[in-house]
Amino acid sequence: MSQHINIKTLKISTQNTAIQTISYADHTLENVHTPKIEPTNLEITIDRVLGEGGMGIVYLGRQSHPKRDVAIKRLKKQNLYLRKALYREAMITGSLSHPTIIPIYVLNLEGSASPEVIMKRVEGQNMLDLISKKDPTSDLRVLLNALQQVCNGLEYAHSRGIIHRDIKPENIMLGEFGEVYILDWGIAAQAEETFGFPKVMVGTPAYMAPEMLSGDPQNVDEKTDVYLLGATLHHILTGKVRHDEETMEDISQQILASEAYTYHEHVPLLLANLANKACHPDPQNRIQSPAIFRQKLQEYFDYSQAFSISDVAQKEMRVLEELLSLQEWTKEQRNAIQQHYNRSRFGFEQALDIWPDFRTAKNLLSKTKQTMIYFYLSRNNLNAAKPLIEELDEIPSNLKIMIEQLQNEQNTIQHEIELYRKDQKKKQSSGLFRTYFAMGLLSVCCIVMYFLFQIEDIDANNINPETLFIQSTTMLVPLVPLIIMGRNRFLVSPNGKRAILAVVGLTMTVILHRWISMAHQELPTSIIATDFFIFGFGLSNMVPSVRHGRALGLMCIGIGIIGHLFPVTIWLGTLISMVVVGLCLYGDWTRNWNEPNTKPKLQKVA
Repeated sequence: MSQHINIKTLKISTQNTAIQTISYADHTLENVHTPKIEPTNLEITIDRVLGEGGMGIVYLGRQSHPKRDVAIKRLKKQNLYLRKALYREAMITGSLSHPTIIPIYVLNLEGSASPEVIMKRVEGQNMLDLISKKDPTSDLRVLLNALQQVCNGLEYAHSRGIIHRDIKPENIMLGEFGEVYILDWGIAAQAEETFGFPKVMVGTPAYMAPEMLSGDPQNVDEKTDVYLLGATLHHILTGKVRHDEETMEDISQQILASEAYTYHEHVPLLLANLANKACHPDPQNRIQSPAIFRQKLQEYFDYSQAFSISDVAQKEMRVLEELLSLQEWTKEQRNAIQQHYNRSRFGFEQALDIWPDFRTAKNLLSKTKQTMIYFYLSRNNLNAAKPLIEELDEIPSNLKIMIEQLQNEQNTIQHEIELYRKDQKKKQSSGLFRTYFAMGLLSVCCIVMYFLFQIEDIDANNINPETLFIQSTTMLVPLVPLIIMGRNRFLVSPNGKRAILAVVGLTMTVILHRWISMAHQELPTSIIATDFFIFGFGLSNMVPSVRHGRALGLMCIGIGIIGHLFPVTIWLGTLISMVVVGLCLYGDWTRNWNEPNTKPKLQKVA
């Protein structure tokens, strides 16, 4: 696309506004003279002036054969280029036969007023008047329907190699009976130019496409007319021209930039996007033909309700995205996020119910769901995100990575929570179990002391072996329930398992020993001394389960030897050994038989 702006020959003084078409008459080409108004020699009488354009005047004529009103176009001023221009316009227009193009009846080349063009007279209002007057009858659908018919006419002209170059509301007439006409083909470009016109800028600056600034007909094509359609649609939607700067230089820069316009929220989004897409500065990025432009307009007609609902949903989605862009949210903002998400999702789903193939609504619905998924994942709320994830047809790769990372983190956290709960459960029951354990050991001591207080003679040989056997079996009463109820506590570590098995084994060995001794009626002092030896050697082999096992073992063996040598010391030794061994076993359970008391570190869950 050429960035050259050809306005050297343009007479700036003739340009009153940017919406006036620049024609060949507005350039300094050669001296001109004004012809007299003479009657035509084609049995046509001139009645009055209907209107005038950049280089010509249109009169109302009455033809006698056949009897009808006609329009007669003549030049305002005569010179070689203007005569060629009008002749050229008549030849181009006359070569086109389409309902949107005014038929040419005669091209008169005789007389001083020639060339003059006799054409069909059309009545109605041009689109600019309807937009400017805000006529109640000229609602959006009427204007867009007319623009669709203009697209049809341009499609036909393009098929014949002709580019209009001056589509604007002023050059679109709406007839009284639904007719739509494309007016003013005076600056149209054709594929094979045979008239040798200079390469000067022509067109209407307020609507002009960037490639028209050079004035070279070779730079324009059907996408140029698409730009003009977009600029016309812009005027319909806003009531204003697209290029509205004051000076020609500023307008030229505005044309070159052709920046996307931000339309008011009441403008249907499809039409707003269509206008901006058609007016893209790069022709390759525009709507590529009037046919596609017309199809987009037809989509609006066919599914206007779906578009309206989708537009409302998009507004809700924009508010949702604004809220989610915040770093932190209040309780009211979190509620608002959920509300705007529900509204936008409901709107897109309603639009798809009306038009199942509505791609924009499908894409935006998916985008809305993904937006909420990111929101939930940012707050580590994977459970809330899962239903939305399952609804997506395709999960983006970056979203998959986020989901996997959060899933792994939550699995780790869940595992740590379970460990923590188990540890807390153990801790909660630990105090109660310590009480049970202490009571069990105290009960054993009490049983021993009870039997001691039943003895009247300090000499142990005066006690019956049966009494010793009963004493040992009675000690099972507190020990057995304690071991059964606390098995989960005793068996949580290898040290605990070994210690409990050893204690049970020693107790059963002592009971069996006393049972056999009772049968053989052995001396009580020998029985008790042997029991001390059994406990002593057993405790010595319980290291490291019983950390002071060797010391306790030596103590028991020593008490057994002293008791055997001095029977009067046997009961005191028994009492001392029971208390010391009980306290040591209790201490080893609290410090050596349980798992380490550690609390798992939890990650903060938002």
